[in-house]
Amino acid sequence: VAVPATTDLSGGNTSDNKFHSFVFNLTSTLGGTKLNQFAFHFQDFKNEILSVTDQPNIVFPTVQIGQNANVPQATLERKYQLRDDFSWVKGAHSLKTGVNFINTDLGGFFFFGARGHQVTFFDDPLTIRNNTNGLYPQGFATPGAVRQITFSDGAGNHDQTLRQLALYLQDDWKVSSRFTLNLGLRWDANIGNLPDQTKNRTILLLQRLNHPLARSITSDPEKLSRTTPSLTEFQPRFGFAYDPKGDGRMVIRGGYGIFYDQLFQNLTLFSLTQSNPELLQTALTLTKNSVGSGQ
Repeated sequence: VAVPATTDLSGGNTSDNKFHSFVFNLTSTLGGTKLNQFAFHFQDFKNEILSVTDQPNIVFPTVQIGQNANVPQATLERKYQLRDDFSWVKGAHSLKTGVNFINTDLGGFFFFGARGHQVTFFDDPLTIRNNTNGLYPQGFATPGAVRQITFSDGAGNHDQTLRQLALYLQDDWKVSSRFTLNLGLRWDANIGNLPDQTKNRTILLLQRLNHPLARSITSDPEKLSRTTPSLTEFQPRFGFAYDPKGDGRMVIRGGYGIFYDQLFQNLTLFSLTQSNPELLQTALTLTKNSVGSGQ
């Protein structure tokens, strides 16, 4: 609810969350210097933000009633994860390698903007009912009391499957009693993280523009249809720890690494809705500038 509040405590919507999670771990010691850790994780998440009514969204300057203008929304997420890490202590080396795979099925929908009718008045309810400013002799029946009427409808689905794969190898090498090197390499692939842009309505409009910037965005079909950001996300890591006197009272540490982040998921969801055969849009807008004109 906004501050100051313009709705009741429900905000015009309900919110329901269901979450289930299952984890299985297996740790195995192999020969005293080797350790293997395997994990399987299943997760199911369902969130629904639904309107408290199917009546229009009624907006006054300081209050609004009816459905929340940004519902309904839903998020459906089913995730499977397999992970294995293997550690091996061999002399001055502490080696570790592993693989992590996550399959995520995303679903749901959202409607940013009232689905159905939204009616906006020039003044607050008491001002209109009591005609305190002299503009509403017939109260709410005064012609032209409404500033704007909009009607929006369509679909806002965003179904997507993501597959995340990661591999790594690292070595903590105790070069001497005073000096330790930390060496590592990681590789990530976010498979299916990008939606195919070839049917994105924004891209289709840009393709019709004779402008250098528009052509630079839309001229490469391979980039538009690519669904995996990159398969070359190699990320080296380097670190060290140095004890100048060997007494543990002062340690100098340093490190360097390359790290790749993931795309902000909302960007891909918005793009997916733009690529669907049907999308939520405003089909009708009627607007007036002053009280007393129109119906």
